[in-house]
Amino acid sequence: MKNVLIFTIEGDLTSTLVGDIIKYYFKSNPLRINGGDGLDFISYDLGKDEFFFVAHGRYYSINDIHSVWYRKNVNGFNISDSELVGIEKVKTELGETELFEKNLRSNVIANRKDLFAIFLKMLTMHSKSLGNPFIMGLNKMRILCMAKSIGLTIPNSWIFTKKEDVIKIVNDTSVCSLITKPIEEGFYYFSENYSYNVLTSRVDNYFIESLPKDFPPSFFQEEIKKEFEIRSFYIDGDFYSMAIFSQDDQQTEIDYRNYNLSHPNKVCAYTLPLTVRKKLRRLFNEIGLNCGSVDLIKSVDGDFVFLEINPVGQFGMVSRPCNYNLEYLVAKWLIE
Repeated sequence: MKNVLIFTIEGDLTSTLVGDIIKYYFKSNPLRINGGDGLDFISYDLGKDEFFFVAHGRYYSINDIHSVWYRKNVNGFNISDSELVGIEKVKTELGETELFEKNLRSNVIANRKDLFAIFLKMLTMHSKSLGNPFIMGLNKMRILCMAKSIGLTIPNSWIFTKKEDVIKIVNDTSVCSLITKPIEEGFYYFSENYSYNVLTSRVDNYFIESLPKDFPPSFFQEEIKKEFEIRSFYIDGDFYSMAIFSQDDQQTEIDYRNYNLSHPNKVCAYTLPLTVRKKLRRLFNEIGLNCGSVDLIKSVDGDFVFLEINPVGQFGMVSRPCNYNLEYLVAKWLIE
C-alpha cells in the first residue's frame, strides 16, 4: 500500500475531499496530521538512513511514506510526558527556580525543532512532495522583485511609514490611483465571537485624512484598471485558471474577496497565454514550489499584471466552477 502523508489543519474541507478520493477511489488510507496532532519521534539511524516516528498511535518508518502533501500547518515532534517529568525532577534535585525550568524546556523544544527539520528534509528526499515545508509563507516584496526580474509585469509598489509620502504619490499625475493591502499574506484576526480579515482598499480622501503623521510600515500599490482578475492554481508545471469579473460589482471591484453573496461575480475557465505561463513556471521553480495559487489582473490595456503567489494553494474556488476536478488531480498526483 502507498502511504500518503497529509499535513493540514482540522476542518480543512479540501484535505478531506482529497483524502476521501485517495481512500475510496485509489483504495489507500492517507495519514492525515492536523495542526494540533503532532508526531512522536522514536529513532534516527544515520548509517542506515532510517527515521522512525509514531502518528496516531502507529509506528512508521520514513521509508513507508510514498508521498507528502504540505497542505497547511506543519507542526513539530511532541515533547513526551517522561521528558516533562524529567525536567521537573532536574529542577527539584538542583533546587533551581522556574526560570531554570523554562530555559531547560526551551532547550528541549529547540532540540525537537532540529529533529523535525531533519525529518522534513529526509521526507523531501525519500518521498514525492507536493508543496514545500520550508516555504509555507512568502515575502510579498521578495516575490514581486523576483517576478519583475523574470519579466512579469507588476504594479508600481511602495512601503511607506509617513503620511506625507502617501500624499505625494496620490498627487502624482502619472499614478492613476492608489490601493493599500497587507504586507503579509492571510491577515486574519479572531476573537471569541468574530473573525476579521484585512482586504485591499482604495486610498481615498477619507483614508488619507484618517492617517496619522507616522504609522507602521504599510504596503501601497498603484491601482490597476482591470478587465478581470485571474486566480490560477499551479501543480507540477500545469496551470488551471479562472477569470473573475469582479469589476462589474462596486463591492468587489477592488478585491473580489469582499464577496457579494447575493450577487456573486461571474467566473469562467480561462487559459493564460503561453508567454505568461512560461514566466510563472520559472518563478515557481526559482522559489522552490511545485504547487500554489497565483493572482493576476488582466488590465484594460491588455497587460497581465502579477500580484502574488499563495504557496498553500487554495483551489476549491477554481476547481468546482470551472469543472477542473482538481481534488482528483491532486489525489492522483499523490498516489502515483
